[in-house]
Amino acid sequence: MSREKLLTALTCGNCGSDLEGGGSALVYVCRNCKRAVFMKAPDKPYALRFLKPVLDRKSPLLYAPFWRCTGKLKLRAEDPRRLKPYAKVKPLGPLYFPAFWNMRLAYFDNLTLRYAQMDAGTFVFDDAADSRLMDGIRDPLVIPEMARLTWLAYLDRYSDVTGVTADFEAQRPVYTAVPFFKDGDSFVDGLCGVRLPSGFFSEADGR
Repeated sequence: MSREKLLTALTCGNCGSDLEGGGSALVYVCRNCKRAVFMKAPDKPYALRFLKPVLDRKSPLLYAPFWRCTGKLKLRAEDPRRLKPYAKVKPLGPLYFPAFWNMRLAYFDNLTLRYAQMDAGTFVFDDAADSRLMDGIRDPLVIPEMARLTWLAYLDRYSDVTGVTADFEAQRPVYTAVPFFKDGDSFVDGLCGVRLPSGFFSEADGR
């Protein structure tokens, strides 16, 4: 790849600013335009949003990137009676899937479900223009399927989903920065107060 093409790939196609991202990043951001670019498909940028912390803490903030997924779930079954147990199930809200790398990434399945069950008014977009943001690596194209499987697992808690077919019509994901507070040698989620294990985020995770 030529130097010219490399510079073009790391420059915002909208405003010309340098895109922000570390050596391992596959998602680069332009804070000026509030856009995120997945570098394997740079011609189709995503919206970038920062969430305002709910907790009131004075400790340093580190933002972790999540793909926010919204959409409509459609269930089908040969026997319509199979669908009746789900009629009164409380719908999930937006699903937040981590876009960063972590050896214990499955731990965030718990946060994904917590966020999806929280009151919609909890999630308020903020400016946070100068905040530290971890690098993102996850391909957004896998997010709709992850959302469909998350919904199925959620519904399976109420009634066996065997024989039920689910389709998820996803809207375009939003690259969303979720706030975490530094607390000693660990971090606390800024939305619902979940404490992550010590060393879960390293100081090198944000710039």
